[in-house]
Amino acid sequence: MTDFHTQPDIGGFEFGTRFAFTWGAGIRWVPGGRYQLRADLTNHLYSVKYPEPYYQAAPDTSTIFTSRQSRTAWLNNPGFTIGVSYLFSR
Repeated sequence: MTDFHTQPDIGGFEFGTRFAFTWGAGIRWVPGGRYQLRADLTNHLYSVKYPEPYYQAAPDTSTIFTSRQSRTAWLNNPGFTIGVSYLFSR
């Protein structure tokens, strides 16, 4: 995965290009006519790395993350799609 950006945001975070695992399952129902129905469930698993300013206190003493939290994390991005297809040449 990539975000195609060359510069980090104002907080210093940049997604960059990451290795991702993708898996899923789907089902398709074909009743015999020109229409088909399908449903898919997918999940994208990828890692992120947070910059140092996320762990430092702001002027109001607030922080985004505590110092005990890991600087890297694996995140899930699940998705569910449904669709209808019409076959023109059947």
